Amino acid sequence: MQPNPARDSLIGHALDNRYRIDALIARGGMATVYQGHDTRLNRTVAIKVLHAHLSHDPAFAQRFVYEAQQAARISHPNVVSVYDQGVDAGFAYIILEFIAGHSVRALLQQVGQLSAAQTCALLMPMLNGLAAAHAAGIVHRDLKPENILISEDGRVKIADFGLARAADELSGFTNAGLLIGTASYLSPEYVDGQPVDAQSDIYALGIVTFELLTGRTPFVGDNQMQVALAHVRNQVPAPSSLQPTVPNDLDEFVRLTTARDRNSRMADAVGCIELIRTLRPQLPAPQPLPRPQLTPSEHTSDGLTDVQARRTSLLSSAMPRQSTRRRLLRWLVPLVILLGASGWGWQNFAPAVIPDVSQEPLAVAQAALSESGFTSTKVNRVYSTTVDIGQVITTSPRAGSRVRKSNLITISVSRGIEQTTVIDVSGLSIAEATRRLEKVGLKAG
Repeated sequence: MQPNPARDSLIGHALDNRYRIDALIARGGMATVYQGHDTRLNRTVAIKVLHAHLSHDPAFAQRFVYEAQQAARISHPNVVSVYDQGVDAGFAYIILEFIAGHSVRALLQQVGQLSAAQTCALLMPMLNGLAAAHAAGIVHRDLKPENILISEDGRVKIADFGLARAADELSGFTNAGLLIGTASYLSPEYVDGQPVDAQSDIYALGIVTFELLTGRTPFVGDNQMQVALAHVRNQVPAPSSLQPTVPNDLDEFVRLTTARDRNSRMADAVGCIELIRTLRPQLPAPQPLPRPQLTPSEHTSDGLTDVQARRTSLLSSAMPRQSTRRRLLRWLVPLVILLGASGWGWQNFAPAVIPDVSQEPLAVAQAALSESGFTSTKVNRVYSTTVDIGQVITTSPRAGSRVRKSNLITISVSRGIEQTTVIDVSGLSIAEATRRLEKVGLKAG
């Protein structure tokens, strides 16, 4: 089947006169992914293009490109390769290995859950990929079933290594919607505003393992803020509490990878690999992982995600075939677009009250703002003598203010108490010593 390009201004464009954009694969909170063609090396590639409003933020675009360069250092069969990166006509982009296949998310949506043997068979290549990345000093930060791909020949590949860092607070700018899809996999330290490292990936891997074995994530809530806080307040339950056939050793694996206290959590992927190796001989030979079944109209060759493929199929099956219905459609489409645009405008420009997120960890604050409809936030880190590091001091506009949902909300986050080195002023006059102390922000006593 030939690719079915979506309506997109970049379809057909060749980035840097080399990478032709052929079809839409998926849109995310930070970037859009396309199937493309490298005209120089004559190969199919995946092209990730940073959204325009983010490309225009120099700091954000620079971080996006830097993280792509870092991810390109990983060379491992279980990690999606990064081929190239660049900026063309104001669009920052990354060229990635194209994987024809499906995600673990698509697999779970079809089969519900996996057996213990199938789970272990899937965990091993994931852990090998994680170990290679961590050895290179690169943390994924956003490990979840959507980012774990299975090729048509059964190879397991982890995608988007390190790119979540570009959306983190280091850039000073973040889209609150980026948190929403990942709240179920956030480590307690991430929610608490603490540094994220390889152990945070191990925690996310433990959550993914729980989901593979049970068909669901361990924590649910009325909103994403509740889900995020559950990781801080609660220990992940044993998978066997939902699925009694899960072996005790896999319960123990989940417990060791999802411990809230990092001192009790597995330190790295290498240790996890050893645990799985000791467990696998005790399990029956795994059945082959099933492939999500799509109807011929849904199984597209342009790399569309399963949801998009089904949406394309439904739209095409609903197209009127009679000439009179086609004429009617010409009138209805502009009307639907107009009504849709009006709805979009109302949703984005309707006023809402800014929630009070003071004293909350940054991730929780972003989730609360997003739940209230504010999708764009900017992080400003300042020193504070009263608020702990990583927690929110205040927002601008302030909590309780009623503003448009499209407004940018600035979140002031504590950097802790400012410290400086006391300089040596011995032998100086009182006046000179006072002047030098005040110059470095100290007060003479």
